[in-house]
Amino acid sequence: MMKRILLLMVIAASIFSCEKENNPVAPPYMDCKADGGVVEFTTRNAVVIGSNLQITGLNASATAVSLSINNISAGQTGTFNIGAGNFNTAAYTDATGGYSAGGSGGSGQITIVTNSGGTLQGSFQFTALDLTSKTKVITEGRFMIYY
Repeated sequence: MMKRILLLMVIAASIFSCEKENNPVAPPYMDCKADGGVVEFTTRNAVVIGSNLQITGLNASATAVSLSINNISAGQTGTFNIGAGNFNTAAYTDATGGYSAGGSGGSGQITIVTNSGGTLQGSFQFTALDLTSKTKVITEGRFMIYY
């Protein structure tokens, strides 16, 4: 009897100890952490206009993220810096206001690992500023979008 109770406790502990990173999410998906809180985007989109790639996410709470990579070639992968000295940008909007990172302030990176056959997959992280220089820290961003 004691062995059964111990076995049930081990099974329960292993189920409840799984973290989000260990549980795959069915594509398409887009999410991140904003100042430490998890944000999931139920509407996500990727658009290529010439050599510019725009990735967006939106949820029912009107929280939105927008990532822009300029001068990207068809099928190109890699890490693209956000900040002074380049034209790549990121923006985040929630109930507290709008925040942006790009040439005029903030910093970060967008990484594209898959860019082929209508599938775009990667990750992002950035620190953005509002008009009063208040920051919003976006970490552990990830996406897999069909376009």
